[in-house]
Amino acid sequence: MKPKEFNCLLKEFNTNPAAFDALYKYYCPRIVVRIHKHYGGEKMGVNVAREFFTRLLKANHQDYIEFPTIWVSDFCDRIIKEKYPSVAPIKEESRVQFEKIIYEEFYESISKLDPAVKQIVVMYVYEGYSHEEIAKTLSMELESVKEKYTYGRKQLQA
Repeated sequence: MKPKEFNCLLKEFNTNPAAFDALYKYYCPRIVVRIHKHYGGEKMGVNVAREFFTRLLKANHQDYIEFPTIWVSDFCDRIIKEKYPSVAPIKEESRVQFEKIIYEEFYESISKLDPAVKQIVVMYVYEGYSHEEIAKTLSMELESVKEKYTYGRKQLQA
């Protein structure tokens, strides 16, 4: 979801059922999949998604969110740390080496990437999609997705 669309929906989230539905339909399955992939629990993913939307309903967000997917992921990670303090990610490699890059540096670096490469990197790293899922979603060849991802990773590490 593009930042402008996300922020418009977020502003109407508490008052417009269609905005709630749009955000829920887009992010709930992604949250569940991401939590399941990173922490190994689908039930945990469902619980975190519920908690995320509950907290979102109670909050009044005025700030513009530049990177919605990263913001949602960070929000969910905070919920996990609070609700499940003893749970650690099961697959460190699925977080990729990008986690070593400080967020501010990552934001700055990723803005320099070609838009197609940036989309693949964000989908893989922060949305939790596999290369196969990205290829299918973007109607691309699997090898092309892998090449663009590898190129983007190298660009960010440079």
